[in-house]
Amino acid sequence: MITLSRERTRRLVAVHGWSAVVSGLFLYVVILTGAIAVLAHEIGEWSAGGAAVSEPLAADLDPLLRKLSSKVPASYLEDISLFANAAGQVVAFFHTHKENPASGMIEDYGSLFVLDPTSGETVERFEGFASEVFNANPLNALEAFIVDLHVNLLAPEPWGLYATGILGFVLLVAAISGLLMHRHLIRDAFLTPRRSNAVLREKDRHVLAGTWALLFSLVLGFTGAFFSFAGALGLPLVAVTAFAGDQVAMFE
Repeated sequence: MITLSRERTRRLVAVHGWSAVVSGLFLYVVILTGAIAVLAHEIGEWSAGGAAVSEPLAADLDPLLRKLSSKVPASYLEDISLFANAAGQVVAFFHTHKENPASGMIEDYGSLFVLDPTSGETVERFEGFASEVFNANPLNALEAFIVDLHVNLLAPEPWGLYATGILGFVLLVAAISGLLMHRHLIRDAFLTPRRSNAVLREKDRHVLAGTWALLFSLVLGFTGAFFSFAGALGLPLVAVTAFAGDQVAMFE
């Protein structure tokens, strides 16, 4: 049982309520798209009309990748991303890291190949920053849209990450203030909504749902804020303090 004075309880109710009012709609969008994003690849595959090959990465790709590596600058061999897209094609991204003038952040930069896993032919090739080349293929459009809506709320980087990071902190405020106001957590977890009054009934339902969602809200708020600000602020701050602002040296 958590004992609070009447004045502190009143202030916590105000903080709890306003944090929910300000962030509620955006949090619904982030949480809903987060649940959908778990199946983003499957949804993307459905939107692309199904995958032509069930296991494209099971093909013998080593000779093909070695051949492609000879077609790109040596600096692009610093890192290679390899995965299958929604249409069952193999995507190989040979890249280095450099600052994107548009965002001021270090991004992957290189050549992206879209390959037919059966014939080994190059279907498409793109050159540029990862944020550009991954969005160039229409087969990835729906999957990319769902993930970008969840991570950035469709706002440009790094502002989208700032927004979701702040929402994570606001959710933490709502969860912690709700935790402090729940005087009897065990009892509230099994509360029976009152039938005598509609307002009291909805309040009891809110308390019941909020009690069971407390742990989820705390974890979601903390991890959301952490991952958003780690990329948008954490890594650049490490580069400034330990590598004289050289983000490339930090990554190396």
